[in-house]
Amino acid sequence: MLSVKAGLQCWGDKAKDALVDEQKLFIKEKVFEAVFNSSEEQYKNVLHMHCFMVEKRDGWIKARAFAGGLFQRRYLEEEVTHQLPNWKVLF
Repeated sequence: MLSVKAGLQCWGDKAKDALVDEQKLFIKEKVFEAVFNSSEEQYKNVLHMHCFMVEKRDGWIKARAFAGGLFQRRYLEEEVTHQLPNWKVLF
């Protein structure tokens, strides 16, 4: 498993095509939305993206990108303010 920089140096155009395919998937599935002129508070809550590349046994280059979960959990915990009900009280 290689970083993007190392993958591009090692595999060249094949790695670039794998990165483009991964980004196209994000656009197609509407995973992200563009934010223009973001405030400093919004910028602090941006999820960091990590991408790694691997060569499959058949020679195909696969890129896998994912968001850093540490920041996502912190952001979601601030948004969630309700508590789950106590089951003993309900039944």
